[in-house]
Amino acid sequence: MQNEYIEQWQSLGKETFGAIKELESIGTRALEQLAAQNLALVNVYVETGVRNMGLVNETRGYKELVAAQMELASTLTSKVVENGHKSADILNDLRNELTTWYEGKVSAASKAALKKAPVKKAA
Repeated sequence: MQNEYIEQWQSLGKETFGAIKELESIGTRALEQLAAQNLALVNVYVETGVRNMGLVNETRGYKELVAAQMELASTLTSKVVENGHKSADILNDLRNELTTWYEGKVSAASKAALKKAPVKKAA
């Protein structure tokens, strides 16, 4: 009888460890994707700053400079919005993946709970 309990605890431990590893994998993937988006956004800001400094040297008058900076700001805005959409897509995918993972674990737990435990016969 004791062996059955030990086997149940071992099984529970293995299942729990597997579930945690799956959850870690999901979180790591999402974090890597979001970090890549953040790095891309930093690159956009740096490129925009460098280009803005170049405009100061390239333009002849303030009207030309302001027009070029407005165009630069418009380009920056579109890139930031695009990055935001990509980040939102990553988070939506994460939500869907976590929902699927959670529902699978709840389903597996409810099936395991429905299994009958060994009945100890009275002596």
